[in-house]
Amino acid sequence: MNRQIINALIISGILGGITYLIRLNKLGERIQYRLLKVSRNKSTTLQSSSITAEIELINPTNTSLDVQSVSGFIFYGNQVLGSMESKKPFTITPGSSRLSLNFSVDNQSLLTSIVQYVLRQDQMQKIVVRYNLKTTLGVIPQSFEVNPRSLI
Repeated sequence: MNRQIINALIISGILGGITYLIRLNKLGERIQYRLLKVSRNKSTTLQSSSITAEIELINPTNTSLDVQSVSGFIFYGNQVLGSMESKKPFTITPGSSRLSLNFSVDNQSLLTSIVQYVLRQDQMQKIVVRYNLKTTLGVIPQSFEVNPRSLI
C-alpha cells in the first residue's frame, strides 16, 4: 500500500511540475513589448559609445516571470553595430514592467555603415534590435526596428 501512495505522489508531482512549466512557457509567448525611447549616448572612448533602448514589457496574464539575464545585438543591414548583456535578474510582473537595454556600440562599425550609406546613396536601412530574455524555461526572443534618423 505504501508503494502505491508513493508512486501516486511522484506521478502527481511530475504532472504538477509539467503543468507549471507549460503555463510559464505560454506566459513567455504572450509577453509583448512597447518601445518607449531610443537614445544615443555620448562616446565614452574613441572606439565605443552606447545606445539605450527603454522598453515597456506588457504581461497580459496574472503570472510573474523571472528573467535570469538579457542579451542582444543591434544590426544595420547585416552588420552588427553593438551588443549588450545583463546578468542582473528581474521579474516581469503582471501588467507592465520597464526594461532598459544599454548596447555598447563599436564606433568603427558605425562609421563603416555611415560611409557605405553615403557612397551608395540608397535608402537608409532600419536598425534592428534583437534581444533574448533568458528564463528557467528557456529563451524568449524579441526584436524591433528603429528608424536610424532618430539616433542622429
